[in-house]
Amino acid sequence: MLVQQGLHGQAEQLLDPIQPERITTDQVYRLYLLRGQVHLGAGEYQEAVVDLRAAVSQGEALNDSEYIERARNLLGRAYFLLYNYTLAMENHLRCNAAIESGQIADPVFSLEVFSNLANDYFRLGDLEKSILFFHHALETLADMNRDSKSFAQKYMEISLHYKSLGKIAAARDYALHSLAVYEMRDEQRLVGLTHQRPRESVGETERF
Repeated sequence: MLVQQGLHGQAEQLLDPIQPERITTDQVYRLYLLRGQVHLGAGEYQEAVVDLRAAVSQGEALNDSEYIERARNLLGRAYFLLYNYTLAMENHLRCNAAIESGQIADPVFSLEVFSNLANDYFRLGDLEKSILFFHHALETLADMNRDSKSFAQKYMEISLHYKSLGKIAAARDYALHSLAVYEMRDEQRLVGLTHQRPRESVGETERF
């Protein structure tokens, strides 16, 4: 939550006491990934590379393509911000290969990877490939229903897909994403009703 809010200093303080040797292998991956995100947000790109490479290695040890490619996508972003566009492209191309092979079905992740590749190729001076991936990004965006209910349904579909593959951790994560969106919709509906009822009361008073 602190990372999403841009409070990277506070997030780092929470993560610092955690010792990798005293937590589960799955938690070690998440620790390295979060540390990488914190460093990226704080502009500490070289430090981000170190932690994100560790996250990729941990994902490989767990043999989880979802973990590997999500960390690799951020690693490519860190290289991009260090002006190493070739390494950025190489990492993002491997993410793209995972998308094309069906290992990752999240359209939001695909959109991010396509956008990253478009920027990588643009910086490398390959405008033809840059435009190609910008088109992929636009097509992905056009295919996405961007209302909250559709996102919640899509996340649940992805969760069930991973469950069928026996990837319980990934299935749990996407189910939680779906639940969070539905809870947000409930909160918005409650706020809407709260505002609607006073308006209705005012209207009745005016008619009276």
